Amino acid sequence: MIRVNLADAKSRLSQYIDSVERGETVIICRRNVPVAEIRSLPRPLVEPRPVGTDPGLVIPDSFFDPLPEDLLDAFEGGGAVRGAAPSTQEGESAFEQSERQWAERLRAFYDQKHRPPQYDDLSRLSKVVALLQAPESMDQDLLVASAEKLLLAAQGGGAK
Repeated sequence: MIRVNLADAKSRLSQYIDSVERGETVIICRRNVPVAEIRSLPRPLVEPRPVGTDPGLVIPDSFFDPLPEDLLDAFEGGGAVRGAAPSTQEGESAFEQSERQWAERLRAFYDQKHRPPQYDDLSRLSKVVALLQAPESMDQDLLVASAEKLLLAAQGGGAK
């Protein structure tokens, strides 16, 4: 750390900036009382940030393809997804109905891809969909994330 008075800082500013670039911190004082600090700015990232938090996750190129129109409509509250039969059951609460509809939409989107996963992935996905449909369903975000991970693994050989 370098401490300098204001008059000295004015006359030799470029030298102190060079010191800052080398990692030093310069404290500017007025009558030997610190009033300002000059330090280097953080360097910008030179490589892009990784996608996701799972180090083994492999995202296939098809993940970035546009979604089909009928699926976009379903997410925006429009028409049903092709292959998903919108059915209602007696005595079902609005929350249960919403849960079941999202599970049906997710399953229909999965079925649209025509790339059947390994048998193990299919059974795990069936369990996740069943949990999504259960009235005492667990954390919805966690289940949807699990289903998405299984779908990605089925499509591009990603992490399981």
